[in-house]
Amino acid sequence: MRTAITHLRDARVPGFKKESACNARRKSASRYHPRSKMKHTDTFRAALLACALAPWAQAGTIATVAGTGMEGAGTDGPATASALGYITRLAADEQGRVYIADSTNGRVRRLDADGSITTVVSGLNLVEGLAVGGDKVYVATGYERRVLRFNLSDPAAPVYLLAATSRDASGLALSPGNTHLYSVSGGRMGIINLTNETRPEYLNMDELSGISFMAGLPDYLYIAERGGHKAWKSQIPGPGGLTSPSLIAGDGTQGFGGDGGPAAEAQLNEPADVVADSVGNLYIADLGNHRVRRIDGLGLIETIAGTGDALSTPGTPVGDGGPATAAIVSDPNGLLAVGDHTLYVAENTGHRVRRITFDPPAAPTQVQATILNDRAIVAWEHDGDKATGFTAAAYTGGSTPGLLCHAPAGERHCTIDGLAGGSHYGFRVLARNGADVSPAAWSAGYPTPTPLTEADVDLDGTGAAQARVSIGKSPASTCSTVRGLEFTATPPGAPASAPLGVLRFKAEDCNAGSHITVRIDYPPGSLAGLYPWKYGPRMAGGQPEWFRWGTVHGDTVYYTVSNDGIGDSAPNDASTIEDPHAMLPLAALPPAPGPGGAVQAVPALSAWGVALLSALAALLGLRRRG
Repeated sequence: MRTAITHLRDARVPGFKKESACNARRKSASRYHPRSKMKHTDTFRAALLACALAPWAQAGTIATVAGTGMEGAGTDGPATASALGYITRLAADEQGRVYIADSTNGRVRRLDADGSITTVVSGLNLVEGLAVGGDKVYVATGYERRVLRFNLSDPAAPVYLLAATSRDASGLALSPGNTHLYSVSGGRMGIINLTNETRPEYLNMDELSGISFMAGLPDYLYIAERGGHKAWKSQIPGPGGLTSPSLIAGDGTQGFGGDGGPAAEAQLNEPADVVADSVGNLYIADLGNHRVRRIDGLGLIETIAGTGDALSTPGTPVGDGGPATAAIVSDPNGLLAVGDHTLYVAENTGHRVRRITFDPPAAPTQVQATILNDRAIVAWEHDGDKATGFTAAAYTGGSTPGLLCHAPAGERHCTIDGLAGGSHYGFRVLARNGADVSPAAWSAGYPTPTPLTEADVDLDGTGAAQARVSIGKSPASTCSTVRGLEFTATPPGAPASAPLGVLRFKAEDCNAGSHITVRIDYPPGSLAGLYPWKYGPRMAGGQPEWFRWGTVHGDTVYYTVSNDGIGDSAPNDASTIEDPHAMLPLAALPPAPGPGGAVQAVPALSAWGVALLSALAALLGLRRRG
């Protein structure tokens, strides 16, 4: 099956357009948010729900795990029966327990695996930032504008760390190893060395909000720029300060749009938090859009929770037990990713914590690409039955994909057109299962060939049937001339007759390390039952032989040849690449008689061998007669 090939801008999922029903302004009566100064409305719910149920957004189950949906100061006990007030942040300890910034109640509460909730810190004013490391809880307070450290063994004796600069947008994050505490507030970010509690200021932005880490090699710091409607990442600051952050989402326009496309080209609305899961997916609390957005391993963004509407009357959550994309998510302010299967969402005006569980498919493996001129055939392997489709992307640098192709569940390749000549591309592939995505699998980088020649070549010498042959060279290659481009009869010694003939040519004036890529477009339907075979050495310095070589995609065959390397039938001519190639009705060479199926040659003796054998026979005859 041949898949559609499109440029990324034409490869969006339904509903991608920036101006669509999904982005329609809500015009009904609004209510005023006492702290974030945001407006919330109730109309167009059906249209937003329809947009949320696009083909790429149909998985991920949502459920309430804490809070009643009504603002209040609940008691300890069952978490879903205990009221919360304007939740701002979430954190987790090493045991996987979830900590909740119960903001207007001035408390930090802990959600245990048995579904119970416990107050661990109380008596604060507006808990805005929260981080947990070891037996310590770090809190940024609003009205007091302070960052405090609490030891859970004695929470009544907090340690003052620093003064925050703003109560409206604070976030805290601990570095891997809990050696440094990062604080964002009022458009600035500070870092506290927890051994000496110094706080140099590294970064100024419009208005910083959420901040989080992804541990790994290298470690990354993720920042939500709420006032600028963007999200950023940077490597962990070292002695020289914060490295220049790179944009990961948001074009700076306040609004909603861009699902299915590059995250850097999407529109966000006051992003409040950004976190990473264990396999590299990023999640953004798109507070003003009442959605949670995900950036997958290809750099593409999509909505994974929320319809875009907020509840007009707090109470029973809309959508529990069903797809997260069909649920109402009111002002998602804080996020917490646990592994690659679970995401917790703090609903600020919904006064509840929701949990989204995913069922991602396995990641593809063995990603390879065959490039010829402006086209790449991307192929991969995949085990498992969860995938409903695959997406491949081409990259020329950075993290923003330029070109995409898609394949259904039964396919293991797709084609990307539009590659730029002379560029160097890498490829990534991920598996999809509704809204769930696998980690992205990477290929090595590939240079795009420079066109060398292209011609229609007779298959039978009569002109009745032709194949289009396109030959390109690697960017560093000096190959300048192609001679003898033709299809010939099957040569003696071939493992089978080639019904379409054997393609031959010589590329001349080639330097060491030159690579030739070949594309053959055969007549429609002519490749049924045929397989690509090559004559030449299987490896540099090897003996010429016939072996399977090439990729078939529809009626097109792609393969590569290296000067004095794989497939070059002129290994003794350092400046020439010679290339016999044929489509044969063989999937593999048939085994020949002999031990292990190896071909057994008939011995051929030289004259000296014949004389020696005769002398030996005569000697044996004399002994027998005696």
